[in-house]
Amino acid sequence: MIWLFTLLCIFGIVQGLEVIPEKPEVEYINHKYIKNMKFTIQRKGRGSPYYIHFYVETLSGCGNNLTITMKLYEYIGGNYLPTGIQGEYKICDFLEHEPYLGKMFNIQVQQRLNASCPFKAGSYQIKDLVIDLENFPFNIPFTWSSISVRTRSDVTGHLTETKEPVFRYNFQFTITQKPRNKII
Repeated sequence: MIWLFTLLCIFGIVQGLEVIPEKPEVEYINHKYIKNMKFTIQRKGRGSPYYIHFYVETLSGCGNNLTITMKLYEYIGGNYLPTGIQGEYKICDFLEHEPYLGKMFNIQVQQRLNASCPFKAGSYQIKDLVIDLENFPFNIPFTWSSISVRTRSDVTGHLTETKEPVFRYNFQFTITQKPRNKII
């Protein structure tokens, strides 16, 4: 299996990443800043993408005063082990300057909420978010270079100045590296 994936990468046959979100779990919210936070996943038909629905009711506004830390783990031997993929961003900087996920989410947030960062206190509901990594330029360095990998993403939000935790949630994903239809 490893040799097949290596061969596909060498000849440029791996096209993009398909991300299948599963089991979102909000682990912690600080009720001083967030009243409610919820994630759900839906698929509208057999060939449709997986949609993420997000609802949050905030008690204070957020912008670059909120820092998000993301870490990606790979499922190996019954345990989630850390990968080298992690990042820490202030929320507005992430949405405006991160070229892949940030840009993708920023476009969808602006279209659905008609709002931009910084966000005021209030209720926000975003439906039909899609994780589209079709044009993601890198192969993710999983341990065995598998074509399909179970992962978990842990996301923590804390105040930039004081490091006081605001929320923590995780998503489990299956990431599949999709081959192209024809050899280049």
